[in-house]
Amino acid sequence: WLVVCSSVLAYHHQMTTFGDELRELNVGGQIFQASLMTFNKSTFLAAILGEDLSDSTDASPPFLDRDPELFTEVLRLLRGYQFKQHPRLQWSEVKAEADFYQVPNLDIHAPPPPLMLPPGFPPVKRKLVLYRSQMIKAHWIPSQASELLPFDVLQKLYFLANHGRAIDESCLSGLGFGLGFVKGDCMEFTRMEKTVFFPKLDGRLPEVPEAPNEIERFERERWIEIQYWFPEHAAFQE
Repeated sequence: WLVVCSSVLAYHHQMTTFGDELRELNVGGQIFQASLMTFNKSTFLAAILGEDLSDSTDASPPFLDRDPELFTEVLRLLRGYQFKQHPRLQWSEVKAEADFYQVPNLDIHAPPPPLMLPPGFPPVKRKLVLYRSQMIKAHWIPSQASELLPFDVLQKLYFLANHGRAIDESCLSGLGFGLGFVKGDCMEFTRMEKTVFFPKLDGRLPEVPEAPNEIERFERERWIEIQYWFPEHAAFQE
């Protein structure tokens, strides 16, 4: 017991030495407890708790006639957390209260700006033009440079010796392409493509199942961007 007691006293001495002893505040009738180091990040609270109360016979914590719900959020800021969506409070209210308590560096605790995703753009037509290889007639070569081709088409390309990258035109129907025209050694295929944006929900990226007609997806910091293909004459619904 003496060993445990000595350890507790030593720990308390260490906490006091570094200014981390626990202190209490009564805000609007609600008791809040935090380390002195945390409270001292507020210039206002540091002055309140730094007063010499050694001659006072009142053991109750200092009382502040302020809104305890707002102070809960202010204390979170003092502890280094970013403001999150609140069912009743807006960031402007919390920031005004934090300004009253003289909390520094409020900008780093501010929530990110509202996410405004692009509107639902209409589908766009994708044209894919193939030319017959002049050296090996059984193979077809896209006219566009590889970096301009959609991702799913890129995956179907194969190397044709020293004649570039070719594609088997019979696989294009499985990617939603329909034959537009054939003119000599040239063929054009078309399909419709649409980009859909899925925003973060409650700070988390949504889980969007992979669809058979998905071309490619991009995971951004605050949304997922997915490209889909459709046959040219398909009906589109938002």
